Amino acid sequence: MDMPETIDLKETASRMRRLDVCPSCVSGDLCDLFDDNDISANEDLPAALRRSDYRLCRHCLLIFASWRQLPEAADAYYNLFPSLEKRDYANYPPPETYRGNKSKVADWIAKELEKAGLLKDRVRLLHVRCDCGSLGPAIRRHVADPAIVGLDYFDSNIRFANERGGVEAASLNPAGATLMDQEAFDVIVINHMFTHALDPRRDLEIYLQMLGPEGSLFIYNEIDFSETLRLGGRYFRLKPVNNYHKQLFSPLSFQRFFAAAGCEVIRGQRRKNTLTALVRRDPLLKLQPASVAEVDAASDLVETWMAYRRSLKGRVLSWSPIRKSLRALAGPSPELPF
Repeated sequence: MDMPETIDLKETASRMRRLDVCPSCVSGDLCDLFDDNDISANEDLPAALRRSDYRLCRHCLLIFASWRQLPEAADAYYNLFPSLEKRDYANYPPPETYRGNKSKVADWIAKELEKAGLLKDRVRLLHVRCDCGSLGPAIRRHVADPAIVGLDYFDSNIRFANERGGVEAASLNPAGATLMDQEAFDVIVINHMFTHALDPRRDLEIYLQMLGPEGSLFIYNEIDFSETLRLGGRYFRLKPVNNYHKQLFSPLSFQRFFAAAGCEVIRGQRRKNTLTALVRRDPLLKLQPASVAEVDAASDLVETWMAYRRSLKGRVLSWSPIRKSLRALAGPSPELPF
């Protein structure tokens, strides 16, 4: 993702287009929700980077940023990621705490794949956004001679995955998924990609092309925003949405995202701040439009969140008591639809 020094990364990264259809189901039945993101207050950045204009699709319930980078701006955009998001893991070797956390997640993924019957000797597996290659050792503890291919944004992760993870790792294109000239994969593990994707529908279609006829996708994605925006939700937050989050999935919109591509969520769960799904092709599956009640619920969720943010006006001195009070009012998390 290296860029010539003569290129202004900030200006290049702010080259945008506005979506007038949903990036999940291509419906044009949309309503506006809110316009800011978490770098809105940074006046050193171009104005285009500081707005997102999130909208709700009334057909599939996806909340998405209608302004997003052009594909040719994606490299510059992700070169800003470590500084804008204050990430220290884009170094070699990746920090030990980062590697340790990724190893724990990898062990959990390997066990989930084994429970689903997806791990067999010589399994061919692609890990999209493979971090530092943590899935390599985890898979090898379960099966013999797996072929594990990885893709990641950061050179430090790619190098570590190749040298110490036993993963055949290469660079991940920030502009979107790229069809690989390899045998079909038995399993494709996709790490927090659809939230960030500039064109998630296109990316999913490409991943499906790389999947064998009986293959499966295992996706773990950012926490569903029905919990992040829900007053009292375990991961409720008052801060604006991360600028790199282009799709704000709830369990319902996540399920409908796959249904729109002819795929079924076989099973899913919440794990800490992550929503997971095991997905397989089902050409007979058709997307069912959201009901009026579901659309109203999604709109009310965001409006309540925005009203609460406005009422506090940055006056929160201690967040813990507020969180505890809200959680008592909110009740348990809604059940997953799958």
